Amino acid sequence: MKPQVSLITPQDATGAPLYLLRSGPMEVVLSGYGAAIRSIRIPDSQGRVEEVTQGWDDPAAWAKNGVYFGVSVGRFANRIADARFTLDGQTYPLAANDGPNHLHGGLLGFHQQIWATEPFTTELDAGVIFRLVSPDGQDGYPGRVEVTARISLTDRHVIKTVFEAVTDKATPINLTNHTYFNLGGPNHDSILDHQFWSAAAEWLPVGPGSIPTGKVQSVADTPFDFRVPKLLGRDYSRVEGGYDHCLVLDGKNKPFPAVKEAARATLASKGRTLKLYTDQSGFQLYTGNYLGGVIGRGNKVLKPTAAFCLESQRFPDSVGRPEWAASILRPGETYRHEFHYAFEF
Repeated sequence: MKPQVSLITPQDATGAPLYLLRSGPMEVVLSGYGAAIRSIRIPDSQGRVEEVTQGWDDPAAWAKNGVYFGVSVGRFANRIADARFTLDGQTYPLAANDGPNHLHGGLLGFHQQIWATEPFTTELDAGVIFRLVSPDGQDGYPGRVEVTARISLTDRHVIKTVFEAVTDKATPINLTNHTYFNLGGPNHDSILDHQFWSAAAEWLPVGPGSIPTGKVQSVADTPFDFRVPKLLGRDYSRVEGGYDHCLVLDGKNKPFPAVKEAARATLASKGRTLKLYTDQSGFQLYTGNYLGGVIGRGNKVLKPTAAFCLESQRFPDSVGRPEWAASILRPGETYRHEFHYAFEF
């Protein structure tokens, strides 16, 4: 069926519009607040359509969203050590919003802003183009940055996202999406029974505050080896605090010329599979370790492992790591990042 996009409401409690994307039985809700994926509904093997993301029923709750449900994250996804970086000889202090470190763009970030929206439809997909201008100095970052996020649903049940950005001053850039998935639906308590596969042959060890140590280590003989599919719960207890680590597809922190399959999650009991395709050097596997006590849809109290995230991105803290290709955007360049969430059911 040809994908369709329609406006649900021109303004919800966040002040931003909501859009519904449809392709056959699959439905996706997008929000202009944070260029976010609010909802994904797909059938199971019996044809029952269910929600497969975590979020809220109350629109007002999305305006707070301290756990980053569904949002586009920037200017710099993940962490920057000691909430500061040095670029071209100048040091820039940032907000310390994750202990002593900087997380997901800071106190405002791209996830708490209203993006301009433009719905579109083609023969193969339908979606929304989101646009945001981040002024020089916002959240401590240099440069005026113009960002677009093209998020669409295809006729093959794929959610495609393409980020692009330009700047008038050199600045760090590392964008991602932060949707929380649970293929079991709203009453499925934990994702540890999901079978998981990853193409990553390496991972980034971390130290205090989940800051990478700078090493790129083989996944062999570690809980991070998913090259042979296994349950997310099989080695979960061996990872202190749960999975919140970057799995490495290219140890040089450089993007690929085209998307490639990076990860796959399957819940056999529901007959659902989610595949991540990305052109980036890695992705963060996060098992919802900080969700404990969050009240989600249906007033359900969530616990750690209530969902997982697959955050396609450049390496965390790479702005301060000369041994990795620095994630810096300069005038005259265009940052581009494409990734797909592909569903089978």
